[in-house]
Amino acid sequence: MGTLANAIKETLTENIMRWRGEGEMKLPSERYLSEQHSTTRVTIREALKLLETEGLIYRENRRGWFISPPKLRYDPSV
Repeated sequence: MGTLANAIKETLTENIMRWRGEGEMKLPSERYLSEQHSTTRVTIREALKLLETEGLIYRENRRGWFISPPKLRYDPSV
């Protein structure tokens, strides 16, 4: 993966951590993100795939990318 995709991933990760907890939130479109970061949609998709692999976002067909809800933590000792 390119270093630009990793840099975009880090920027998006910071934004996701700020937005998380506000309920289901849709990320901006790939086209908007590519214009914002002055790069191609292919590079944006690489960054989004990295975030999806980490479980921070998920994709719905024909709807776009969404922030994953926080993981539930279950402590059976309580």
